[in-house]
Amino acid sequence: MNLSFRDTAQKVLQYIKAKFPEANPEFGRFGSLPEETPAILVYAEPHSESNDSMGAKNIRLMKFTIFALIGGNSATEESVFQSIELLEKVEDALMELSR
Repeated sequence: MNLSFRDTAQKVLQYIKAKFPEANPEFGRFGSLPEETPAILVYAEPHSESNDSMGAKNIRLMKFTIFALIGGNSATEESVFQSIELLEKVEDALMELSR
């Protein structure tokens, strides 16, 4: 099954939405941050290189950048720690896709 760039990005976002609905995952937009947290922002872009892998030529690669934001704490460092912990959970969930 071949997925287009758009289809792949949307499937990844839908997967994250299903796993973390409380964080309101959405595609990120340059120069814009959500007004409410928690939030997960997903950025998808074409990878700049093609990959010749296992005899398949010109496999297109995608790069995903994911931001997790949690605010509302009076201690800035606590917001940072909680944001990183959410991002680690997202990363773990995405690793499930490759199994």
